[in-house]
Amino acid sequence: MAKTPKDYFVIAKLGRAHGIKGEFKVQILSEDEEILSKVDKVHFLSKGGSRELASFSVDQVRGNPQKIIKFKEISDRTLAETYAGLSLALTRDELDALREDEVNEETGDEHYIQDFLGLECYNEERGHIGTLVDISDGGGNLLFVIERPGMEDLFLPARREFVREVDLDRGRVDLILPDGLWELYD
Repeated sequence: MAKTPKDYFVIAKLGRAHGIKGEFKVQILSEDEEILSKVDKVHFLSKGGSRELASFSVDQVRGNPQKIIKFKEISDRTLAETYAGLSLALTRDELDALREDEVNEETGDEHYIQDFLGLECYNEERGHIGTLVDISDGGGNLLFVIERPGMEDLFLPARREFVREVDLDRGRVDLILPDGLWELYD
């Protein structure tokens, strides 16, 4: 079966070509700064992430804080320039294999941030509060962006303590709103 954009999890974004040997500057978009060093291959997604263009084998990752990546199949700057700016992704199975030993036993955490996109958001007190449409970087903290019909979007810290229950089959997440948050948006 063909993969859809939701089957991929973006972990990094290629920058410009670096040098003459087909290397790239790369921006890591995962909380695991070393994720590219832990994988054998990555999927290159089209601009906008609508489809996979290619899968390439990671040859080398170096540099700190600016990461430089080299792929076995890309050997010169000209070829590298054709892929500059694309997103690098892994599939759910590839991510699961990486984090098998890292799942939090206490909470049973088994969801990726991307799983939350498009879920209908509910709160025990307020009922349906909107749709989770984005995850934003709030200057050091990730924020759920909840689109509320006819109202201003609500920003909620993307933290376990505010997530009561996730039901992907029903497309629903039950949230706990911190005291006073709703009133800030009234």
